[in-house]
Amino acid sequence: PESEPNDLVLHVRMLDNDNQLQQQAIGVLGVNMVYAAYYYQDQPEVLVQSLLDGLKGRIAVDTCILNGRDFKVDNRLLSLYLVKNEMLYRKAIMVVRGSYRPTTLVNEDMLKTSYAQFRAESDADPSKYALLTELTLSNLQKGAEIDERDFLDRARLLNALGHTVLLSNYGEYNQLIEYFAQYKASKIGIAVGVQELLQIITEKYAHNKDGRILAAFGEIFTRHVKMYVYPAQQEGSPELITGSKLPVLEEVKFLYRHLLDSGQIVDIKNANHQLLHIYSKDVLADIRAGHDGWEAKVSDEVARIVKSQYLFSYPTEKLIFNY
Repeated sequence: PESEPNDLVLHVRMLDNDNQLQQQAIGVLGVNMVYAAYYYQDQPEVLVQSLLDGLKGRIAVDTCILNGRDFKVDNRLLSLYLVKNEMLYRKAIMVVRGSYRPTTLVNEDMLKTSYAQFRAESDADPSKYALLTELTLSNLQKGAEIDERDFLDRARLLNALGHTVLLSNYGEYNQLIEYFAQYKASKIGIAVGVQELLQIITEKYAHNKDGRILAAFGEIFTRHVKMYVYPAQQEGSPELITGSKLPVLEEVKFLYRHLLDSGQIVDIKNANHQLLHIYSKDVLADIRAGHDGWEAKVSDEVARIVKSQYLFSYPTEKLIFNY
């Protein structure tokens, strides 16, 4: 009483086709807003979730803003909660994990070709797809610290290219799959480089020699999960390493063959083999050293943003004063 008012502001899209149903949905939303503001002002994620009580599939919340003394929350976090609780619900999700340091032409080709193949092989509603670029905390750490500037540089580039960034602490893919399962994902596609796939297979075998190998693979390759494999150039040879020709350990060859035959591991069909000589670590080194030529390994937009915003420690111009 007598205090300054707080604001809870929403922008929503009505998904019902009938005006009366839309009016009813607005009424329910109003009740949800009052309830959420009163009971959940100190639990912002629960607040966002409760807005859709009884309204799943009937409205889409585009924006949520909280202001006032009693709402102590960063509104950027609310945007994250909205993406997590709205964007992923019952969607067919393609996730592409990477360092994106910076986003190279190879990264962009992998995103484009894997997602196109994922959509072509699915029968979901065109509006029910989501493409996520994923960064893991372990990929951002320098010792025990998180390099926040480095994360923001990567996220800024990916956002500028139109991608949604997922930041997770899931080192294992089965943890990521369990996370998406919470949102009843209809199908999950995971795009990986062929070398990363070999590492996954090798580590699964090394950590489960006690007879749990089938269970360990089953944690990843569930009924709704498919891996899309991007090729690599074999060192010192024109031959490509692909998912279908992966040199796996003898002990897991039979199991791996089953995953190929069942279509749970597939090669990305339209990968641009002319880009396979590009590596993010080399581009990053050239950017920091001020070398020329790295621009040809990234898109024009990425090069422009890196230079104009001095991302990834791109050298600023040196000023020379004569006295």
